[in-house]
Parts: sequence; structure tokens; C-alpha cells
Amino acid sequence: MKNFETYKEYSVKDWLDDVDFILWVKKRNGEDTHFFNEMLLRGDAVAENMQQAKKVLQSILGSGKELSDIEKYQMWQNIAKQTTQQGIKWKNPFVRIGSVASIVAICCVVTMLWIFRHNNDFQHFAQFLSVDSLQEIQLVLPDKKQVELSNLAEVKLNTKGDVEINLPKGDHITFEINDSDKNMCQLIVPGGKRAYLVLRDGTRVSVHPGSKVVFPIQFESNRRRVYLEGEAFLDVTKNPKKPFFVQTKQMEVSVLGTSFNVMAYPKQNIQSVVLVTGHVKVKSDNGEERRIEPNQCYTFDKNALVDKIETVSTEEYTSWKDGVLNFSSEPLSLILEKISNYYNVKLHYDAMKVSSIKLSGKLDLNNSIDGTLKVLATAAPIEIKNVNSQISVNINSK
Repeated sequence: MKNFETYKEYSVKDWLDDVDFILWVKKRNGEDTHFFNEMLLRGDAVAENMQQAKKVLQSILGSGKELSDIEKYQMWQNIAKQTTQQGIKWKNPFVRIGSVASIVAICCVVTMLWIFRHNNDFQHFAQFLSVDSLQEIQLVLPDKKQVELSNLAEVKLNTKGDVEINLPKGDHITFEINDSDKNMCQLIVPGGKRAYLVLRDGTRVSVHPGSKVVFPIQFESNRRRVYLEGEAFLDVTKNPKKPFFVQTKQMEVSVLGTSFNVMAYPKQNIQSVVLVTGHVKVKSDNGEERRIEPNQCYTFDKNALVDKIETVSTEEYTSWKDGVLNFSSEPLSLILEKISNYYNVKLHYDAMKVSSIKLSGKLDLNNSIDGTLKVLATAAPIEIKNVNSQISVNINSK
């Protein structure tokens, strides 16, 4: 008969290592159902660890909701405290398992913990806040303090490593930060907003709406590195002795000094790098390293693991940083996709139908999304409907 004493010292890792608990989460262990239900209702530290472990398993097995960014971050912190010092010492998980499915479940847990431990710290810090949950620009400091910024704000690291904030109306704010490459900040820009970041070496980053950039207070001794989710235009200060890396979930872009645009939205299959000046190398999840030249666009399909390089007009990919969307004989479907990315708003349309319409021109992105779509509707045979905040774009049949 199970008793509380057996579990009173259980950590999250211990729960993930317990076969009976795994089977209970999978609802295949009727004998222990009442006991585990009672433990979950205790409301103490053991129950809290138990609840976190349950969420991990449900996320892996598909029987629960997807974990939010903050839940993943907090869970990693909880597990990492125990595993990084002790190492993971797994008990024999196969003694009481009666099905292949259970073995697979435990292997998934081991894999997930391995990923948590081996992914870089930048990506862990990026999980602290979701861009979709924000209405205003947020700067997250190393102590997790959040500072709300106005649109078009500039965040700058000075020579001391302090964080200076320059606001559009001329106001200035300075935060003193411990000068260490272990200290990281995060700039999160929600839909319809833009912000600028100037790094310690003078590299300037224009951050696209719906994006986040994680950056160190001080670069490492042998390289400069930032992490990006979303889109940004970077003008990198040249330093042959210290290469610059932009890391995303699927790509790593390495440069010495150049200007380029990176697009890597976590929810989109296609990732891209568009080079304006200089030379860059791109390594993606397919293991290939490609070098691209100015006026070239590198694209990577993260589902098919296929990449390609083609010549493009760079202005059509970079004009957003100036608040303008330029397009030349471009399918309406791609224009709508760029508008959707900029305002971080889902648009509903038939991609096949609207792709047959091609447009040339400019859109002022300083308008609201409603204003931008109204202007677009004057140039294209479309009608816009906004019902309960669900925006539909339909071909005008008239």
C-alpha cells in the first residue's frame, strides 16, 4: 500500500522517474488513482512538484494543454537546480512496465530533460515571456525586472555595461547592471510596435513587431552572440577577431561585419536571411552551411529540412524598419502574410485565390492594421470584414 512517506522528498525529476506516476498520468493505473489524486490535493511542496511533473508528461503525451513559455521557463528552473548539480541518475524504469508505449513515454521524458539541459541559456531566458501576451514593448533585465517602453524606443548598452533607454519624446532612463557576460536582457516587441537595440560593440538591431531578442550585457571573449525569435534587421559592427552570431531555433547566422535581415518566427515553417551588405554564413537544422552574397535571400523550410538561395530586391524585405512595406509585382498572399507578421494578427483568407492577385506599391505601417488594410483594399479587388476581432480578407466579386 502506498503512503505519503515514500514521496515526501520527491522532486520534479523524481516524479518523472516514477513508473506508477507515469502510468497514473496516462490513466492506466486504476489501483493508485485515488492515492495520487489525494496527494495532488495536499497543496504542499510535494504536490506542487507533482503538478509540474504532470504538466511535463501531459505536454509530451498530448493529453494536456501546450505549456506556456513562462511555465516551461519555471519548470526548467525547477528541474535544472536538481539535475545540473547532481546529474540525472535514472532508476531502472523497465522493471514494472508492461507495454512498449510506457517505455516510449519514459524515453520522451529523458529526451525532453536532455534538451532542457543542453539548449543554450539564451533560449531558456527567451521563454520567460510570450510576445503574444503583451500589448506594449517590454525590456526584461537580468533580475527579471520588466520595464514597459513606448513605441520606437531605443535600448542601448553603454561602455560600462549599463542599460540606457532613449524614448521618442527625448526622455532618458539608465539602469546600472553588473558588467558580466552571464547577465542577459530581453527586448520583446508586440504586434504593431517597433524598437531599436544598440549592443555593446555598436551593432544596431531594428526589432520587428511580434519579435524578441535576447542579448548579453557583455559579449564573450571569443564571440558576439544574440538570440532571436521573430524578425530583425542587424547592422553589425565589424570585428574580424570576434565573429557575430545570430541564433534562432532552427538557424545560426555567423558574420564578421555586415547588414542583413533575419526572419525566424517560431510558428512559421519558412525561415529566411536576406543579405544587404557583406557576407554571411547560415547553418540550419539540415546540417548544411551555406554562404550568401549581397542581394541574396536564403530560405529554410524547417518541416521539409530544405533550403535554397535566390536573388531578391532587398528593400522589399527590409523597408519595414522604416515603417514602410514595399512590394513589386508581389502576390497578395505574401503581402497579407507580411502584414500579419507586422501586426501579429491572424488574417483569414484563401491563399490560393488571393495569390493570383499581384500588386506593386507601398504601405504606411505606422497606421493601425485596420487603416493599413483599408488602404490595401483601394488597390486590390478585396473586401475586409472584422467581426469579433476576427479579420477576413475576401475577393470582391463585384
